[in-house]
Amino acid sequence: MFRQQRRRLVLVVATVTGVLAATGPNAMAANAAAADQALASGSKQSVIVVLRNQHPELSPKAQRNQRKQTVGQEQAPLVDQAKQVGAQNVKAFDVLNGFSAKVTDAEAGKLATDPNVAAVVPDRTRAVKPLDAGQKQQIQAQAAADQPLAAGACPTDPAKPILEPEALQTTHTAFTNPSLPQAQNIVDGKGVSVAWIADGLDPNNPDFIRADGSHVFTDYQDFSGTDPNGPQSGEEAFGDASSIAAQGRVTYDLSNVVAAAHPLPKGCNVTVRGIAPGASLVGLNVFGSAELVTNSIILQAIDYAVNNDNVDVINESLGGNPFPADGVDPVALANDAAVAAGVTVVASTGDAGPSGTIGTPAVDPHVISAGSVTNYRLYAQTGERGARTFAKTWANDNMSSLSSGGIDDLGRVPDLVAPGESGWSVCDADPRFAGCTDEQGRPSNIRTFGGTSEASPFIAGGAALVIEAYKNTHNGARPSPQLVKQILTSTAADLGHPAYEQGAGEMNTYAAVRAAMSIQDGNGKPAAQGAGLLATT
Repeated sequence: MFRQQRRRLVLVVATVTGVLAATGPNAMAANAAAADQALASGSKQSVIVVLRNQHPELSPKAQRNQRKQTVGQEQAPLVDQAKQVGAQNVKAFDVLNGFSAKVTDAEAGKLATDPNVAAVVPDRTRAVKPLDAGQKQQIQAQAAADQPLAAGACPTDPAKPILEPEALQTTHTAFTNPSLPQAQNIVDGKGVSVAWIADGLDPNNPDFIRADGSHVFTDYQDFSGTDPNGPQSGEEAFGDASSIAAQGRVTYDLSNVVAAAHPLPKGCNVTVRGIAPGASLVGLNVFGSAELVTNSIILQAIDYAVNNDNVDVINESLGGNPFPADGVDPVALANDAAVAAGVTVVASTGDAGPSGTIGTPAVDPHVISAGSVTNYRLYAQTGERGARTFAKTWANDNMSSLSSGGIDDLGRVPDLVAPGESGWSVCDADPRFAGCTDEQGRPSNIRTFGGTSEASPFIAGGAALVIEAYKNTHNGARPSPQLVKQILTSTAADLGHPAYEQGAGEMNTYAAVRAAMSIQDGNGKPAAQGAGLLATT
């Protein structure tokens, strides 16, 4: 009996010893390799890994090196883990604490479970949707014979061109009559740097060169991954840059660019000037020859603007409509960090109509969200939408039916509006810029431009004027992005539309500049310019 019990003991010990041997170093390595193989198996998808701690206490500008070191250390083990199982196209960011990569669903799931990770989200694409030939033809179609040309559509004296776009007048920014109150009599954006994120253009366009020979563009970068000298639209980039800082030095005869069905008399001359022609531009090409861009490329552009240039304002005439649009996507988080670093960000609300359609990043409460109102002088000139068939004059300053509005997922409405329907933009007749065409589809150095994509750079230019005006009366200090937004919204003109369409109203740069010069705070106590109030919550 005793011997049998002893035999059982020996067997048990042997079994236990066997288990211990099975979990030894070689077996553990084999198990880890098998686990890695499982994580690496399957097709790969592009994702963005957003870390939980975005370190708002570390400014990407004021504490740049410390922030880069801190977020780099936090990202390193996650990046290494992803690379061990075959992650591709890894891009690290520091304005947003996160990185993008192409990984399997299994690896994305593992990264999402890490306690230091807030979310692993798809690297969403954002589309450029140019009008197709049929849509252009429909817009330009003639219903009947034109009415006589409306007064003011062309100059009475060709030697005195009309100042375009009409937004310069309706926002009280600039008039050909210098005696009229206008913002550009006071400031023009000098000393302020504005970056825009769009497609490509030619920075050497004659209307981007100042009278003294200096260039408006101080920097131009291509993040698209496509051939920087290859074919691309250029419509958005030229439109953004022109709306902000075109110089108005070139004269264009509109009779050479309108459709043959709606002719204009020879000498219908115009010049095109930006809202802030004294500002410097930083061009950030993310689309190139593609019609889609991923969020990770946009993040690279934001990183560059905040880290590598002394940029004061970023314009983002782009967006998407994920559901819910709650302002926590990677681009919105990067914009939050940019604003915290002292950069004013302006984003278009979108072109999807007035009810519950505001896209991201415009839903972000830290940016200035830009909706669109009408300017119809261009339609009187081109005859588009029946303007010269049925109308003898035109009315401005009504909400554009295309302007995205409503109450967004964060319970907010647009911040303010600016003209987006429609204006003239400088362009480049170089055939590689497919979007630079006239009303007959021919390569052209001037073209129409509109939508909230136009309203947004107008407001970015307005922000540049506010920043310069504030600096001039506050010992060179720059206003915070929050103050820039407060000034622009407080001085906007109420158009009588619901707030969920117009926000605070239409931008009035003259009133905004005077308010900026009057702020009494820790940076200065200048004399008041006029009378006005700053709105607060």
